[in-house]
Amino acid sequence: MKIFAATLLRHYDWQLLPDQNLDLMVVPSPRPRDGLKVTFKALSE
Repeated sequence: MKIFAATLLRHYDWQLLPDQNLDLMVVPSPRPRDGLKVTFKALSE
């Protein structure tokens, strides 16, 4: 999982999608109420 995340961080641009409810829900663990919806765009090399 760490290798996958490192690849996304290096080779893609992340953007949060608009109109999300990012209030935290704490059961069973802290996370945004609507999840965390993002779009990925490959960076040109």
